[in-house]
Amino acid sequence: MSVKDVFDVDMRQDEQLWAVLREAFFSITELESMASYFTLHASRKLDYSDPIVSSALLNAHMASTGSFDLLPEDKRQDRWSKGATDPEKRAALAALWSATARSETETKKKKRLKEWNKERDWQVRFVKDKAGL
Repeated sequence: MSVKDVFDVDMRQDEQLWAVLREAFFSITELESMASYFTLHASRKLDYSDPIVSSALLNAHMASTGSFDLLPEDKRQDRWSKGATDPEKRAALAALWSATARSETETKKKKRLKEWNKERDWQVRFVKDKAGL
């Protein structure tokens, strides 16, 4: 199975990202680099005066640096980390929290979902580009 095969499957983008952000497809260095870049990309567009946004971005940063123990227990998103190596967790959790931080900049539910999806679209394009697709 390849990255292209995963993205060709009809499932949610967050599940596709979880499936491809693996050492089977990317090196440890690439995964850690992507984790940092996801956080950096989201941080450029945020309203830091909102404590929810700041919290989500802090979670993304902690995930990208592998500081999983610093994440609040109810925020660790265990489904992303089961059976995953630390670099895989860094990439998947940083992507998740970066999208969350971006979506929390919008107060209306429909706009939040649109911003979440917009960030996820960017993340998928970024990962596909890294995979040479």
